[in-house]
Amino acid sequence: MGYDVIVVGGGIIGQAITFRLATAGFRVALVEAGEPGGQATRAAAGILSPAAEAAVTSPLWPLMRESLRLYPEWVTRVEQHSGIRPELFLDGVLITALESDAADLARRQEVLRAAGVAAEWWSPTVVADHIPGLAPLHPLALWIPGEGQIEAPRWLRALTDAARHFHADQFWGEPVVQWVTDATGRWIGVKTPRQTLYGERMIVATGAWTYQLWSPGLVVKPIRGQVAALRTATRWTPEVVFFGHGYLVPKADGRLIIGATEDDAGYDTRVTLEGIQQLGDIARRFRIDASHIYWERSWAGLRPATPDGLPILGPVPGHDEAFLATGHYRNGILLAPVTGELAALWVEGHWSEAAVDIRPFRPGRFQDMDDNPRA
Repeated sequence: MGYDVIVVGGGIIGQAITFRLATAGFRVALVEAGEPGGQATRAAAGILSPAAEAAVTSPLWPLMRESLRLYPEWVTRVEQHSGIRPELFLDGVLITALESDAADLARRQEVLRAAGVAAEWWSPTVVADHIPGLAPLHPLALWIPGEGQIEAPRWLRALTDAARHFHADQFWGEPVVQWVTDATGRWIGVKTPRQTLYGERMIVATGAWTYQLWSPGLVVKPIRGQVAALRTATRWTPEVVFFGHGYLVPKADGRLIIGATEDDAGYDTRVTLEGIQQLGDIARRFRIDASHIYWERSWAGLRPATPDGLPILGPVPGHDEAFLATGHYRNGILLAPVTGELAALWVEGHWSEAAVDIRPFRPGRFQDMDDNPRA
């Protein structure tokens, strides 16, 4: 059976692309080596915060801001066709700092305001009043309205079900073992241990596993992220709180997500004692009554990192029938809608009409990239 598009990879990026293309009327097949869930998505707290994740001078900034803008509309459509509420909250985030870092925080506020973000300076009293019980031990904070969080596992399930609603075929537990080519070298399909699927276009969204499907010239490296969930009887307000590289994400059901560690462990997704200790250290940065908060569980996922820290988005050099959407690192959840829209522009022949500058993310920036995949 022939498809308009074959999407390889069933994490949040692959599912967002599949949903977007299926809603546009394309016949789409998604092929995933594992089960639904996604490796990077497993480590995701669901944070949606360009202000905390990128400098305004970074090429990521406009990409993140555009994706955040798209989120409410995307969630409405996906919820309508899946029946799953992914718990999107854009109630704001807090970026906190020590008093010794007041000057740096003030400069950050100035830069954000110049970029059109209404960053507000909050005193310790305002912070304590707004998020009682979760006030950080460091008293200074910037309040960033309009940013927030989503429940990542529910969001992934909702995208999966919504894509099925539009008749996208999804093949789980089927790793791609070979790319099928015609006599001219054009990619026309994928072979799995069970079947061969044919399509007009291929989209590779395999995250940390891209290196295993591609040549050594395209380096997408897995970085393990360990996260913990704490359980309380309190129903917290949904504001995300940052301090340095640590964060605390209150969930609607009373959980507190603490994260995240980062280490180069290959494809090892085990939780380490060192990781648990680091997560405990992050939790202790907040004024939480530890006697009434319980350790529920910890887990790890693999984030796809690139050498320059930017995602890889765009047509494969030398193959106008193939598109790469990978290397989103710790921002896959945030960047899912805009990646879906960009993939749709490419399939529809309107790649040059993207709302943001896509040149910094082109696959060809890695000059030693081999045009030929491994599989």
